[in-house]
Order: sequence, then C-alpha cells, then structure tokens
Amino acid sequence: REVAMYLDLKDYKVPEDFEKRRQKLLGEGIYTGRYDVSLRYDFDGMCDRVGSEYWRKVLQEETAKENPRPILVATHGKHIVGFTGPVDKQESGRGWFSGICTDPLFEKRGIATVLFNLLMQEFIAEGALFSTLFTGDSNHAQRIYAQTGFRIARRFVVMDREI
Repeated sequence: REVAMYLDLKDYKVPEDFEKRRQKLLGEGIYTGRYDVSLRYDFDGMCDRVGSEYWRKVLQEETAKENPRPILVATHGKHIVGFTGPVDKQESGRGWFSGICTDPLFEKRGIATVLFNLLMQEFIAEGALFSTLFTGDSNHAQRIYAQTGFRIARRFVVMDREI
C-alpha cells in the first residue's frame, strides 16, 4: 500500500520550535544544514545500518559531481548521520528529492524533522512551487510529512505478479 502526498509550498510554515530543535541537536554535537562535499564525511556507516544501497549510490554519485546539488545532512564528528536531498527543482516547479534517512544509532532525536523542514526551506529558496512524495502507507515518517503540511492526495496498492 502506497500513499501519494502533496504540499503547495506557499502553505509551508516554519514550525515555531524549529530553531530550538536545531540548537538542541547542536548541543549534542549534531550539525544540521547544507553539506560541504569537500569535507568528505563518511556516510557508509549510516547506509550500512539502514541497509540502503540506493541512498549510498545517490550520495556517492552526487558528492562526486563537480557541481553537486545541495544535500542537507546531520553530521556528528566526521560522519553523516542523517540526510535528505539532493535538492532539485523540476521544470514543473516541483521540489524533488530522493529520500530522507536517519542513522538508526541517532534516531528519536528529531533529526529527520529538522532535515525535512530544511528541505522545504531549500525548495522555496530554489523557487519550487510544490512538492510531492510517495511513501508506504505504514511508514512512520508519514507523521513528519503531515506535520510539515503535506496532505494525502491518493492511496493506492501496488501489486506484483510472479511470471
């Protein structure tokens, strides 16, 4: 079961406690913001623990580019412990990203909430008009999306047939 979600970015509002959340993370040694690819921080540990070769590939390819698109990260020491992006504005005006991820060793601290709000702010700065995303019906991140202002546009079932 899948869910398609939509947000008109003119309706996005930065949460009142956003900076407080960001400062709390910083107090724990967790920086959140745009990633400077010249730092070459490790992301393999996070990708290993999450079990996502797709996100590893996205990070490898984007950070190897001469002019990479913005990637929003949470870092601790020399390690990326959360990311979202890369930030992309499509011709349609859609703010697009490949995913959002938090290292299981750093979950339940509000990292994903901060990163997702930073993502919406980046979309607006890039001139995006709206954003859509697709997620599993039972994905716990759906709560973050709804708090950010996304609404469910459609639910559907993906069916596979063995051949």
